[in-house]
Amino acid sequence: MVIKRSLAYLVDLVILSIVYIILFFLPTFKTSFVISETSMYLFYTFYIVSYILYFCLLPFLWDGWTLSKRLFKIQMIIPNRKITTFLILVVKYFIFRFLLNIVTFGLFIIFEWIYIKKHKGTSFVDKILKTEVKVL
Repeated sequence: MVIKRSLAYLVDLVILSIVYIILFFLPTFKTSFVISETSMYLFYTFYIVSYILYFCLLPFLWDGWTLSKRLFKIQMIIPNRKITTFLILVVKYFIFRFLLNIVTFGLFIIFEWIYIKKHKGTSFVDKILKTEVKVL
């Protein structure tokens, strides 16, 4: 379960990165891309927005699936589609998976792997937020 969930997340990050490169960098190849403070803010803002859209809005609209979760047959159970569900997804993926991994230099993801292994597929974040992930 740990390997399957980790691979799904990694594949999702690769998919997101490819989409991000296509949407952000390809239009700038036609003109000279000058790295400035404004372009760096735009770069990070666009990445954060695309991360939230992919990991939060897509599962909210697509019954708990992202592209790789569909591929690996891992579904996040979303009992009802309310705005609170979307906010839970934002907390799960943006606060815990994105920001906390940056702050802890990736150590939180290692903690999550160990936690998932010891608790039969339930992550620490899933336990705190009372969400469920089902492997089909």
